[in-house]
Amino acid sequence: MHACRVEHLAWWVGEELWRVELDGPILEREMQIEAPRARLLDQVTAWDPAAFVQACVGRTEGFAAETPTTELADYVALIKTVDAPTAAFVASVAAVAARGTKQAFAEERAWQARWLSRALDLF
Repeated sequence: MHACRVEHLAWWVGEELWRVELDGPILEREMQIEAPRARLLDQVTAWDPAAFVQACVGRTEGFAAETPTTELADYVALIKTVDAPTAAFVASVAAVAARGTKQAFAEERAWQARWLSRALDLF
């Protein structure tokens, strides 16, 4: 069974989110947790993929406003047509294009994790 911590949730969002209880030896990986068994506890009903996409759209539009380029304009157009997992990735790539550093990708993923933590009341 694979699961993740809140700080890596933006990497793994989907149409549904669930809280789980892991059992057995737990293996910590860079962006996920593995265990031989798991039990679904409850669905995260506060999860709104469309709201998350809109947050990512807003971030990407902000990057494009800071650094207007054709590449960033293309990211803005693209992000408005994709699902939540893809929007998280596009916003992270747009951050790199706007800021010119690879670290910007991780910083954007951290921002997304904070947004998800607040929106979903996950602490």
